[in-house]
Amino acid sequence: MHHFLDHGCQVFLMLLSVAYITLTNYGLGIFDCFKQPMRDSYHMDEIPSIECGSDEWWALFPAGIFAVVAYVLGLPIGLTYILSRNQDRIRMGDMQCLRRFGFLFKPYNERCTAWEVVVLMRKSLAVLVIKFSSQSPFMQGVYSMIIFATSLILESNALPYRQK
Repeated sequence: MHHFLDHGCQVFLMLLSVAYITLTNYGLGIFDCFKQPMRDSYHMDEIPSIECGSDEWWALFPAGIFAVVAYVLGLPIGLTYILSRNQDRIRMGDMQCLRRFGFLFKPYNERCTAWEVVVLMRKSLAVLVIKFSSQSPFMQGVYSMIIFATSLILESNALPYRQK
């Protein structure tokens, strides 16, 4: 029974990790408003028929807040908690811990067992840039280059991946 729970936990966390960009994108969608040309109103970028601040927009607001708390912030915070709480078990090679959380830390060396959180933060920053600078493709490119150059510098210094 424990193996089933361990693998179920692993599959659930893996699906959340894989779906993180999509969930973050949809979660932030309600907050992405743009100014309508020749009007004094702002509308949702994804659903232009909904004016930001209208009753219809406010009806979606709780779902947006939930998505930001649960996905955008919750997953990185949750993974940080899981990995820090199980640090000793990871070092000792505890099989149950490996079955549940191994995919989160196995690719990384012992100094960087929580590097997956850094990867998630990079993904969320990329989504934020794409979402909130959608009216300026040039700035999207500039911000994206800054994010990925910073990531490259961090990875070059930390060398988080295991050597084969």
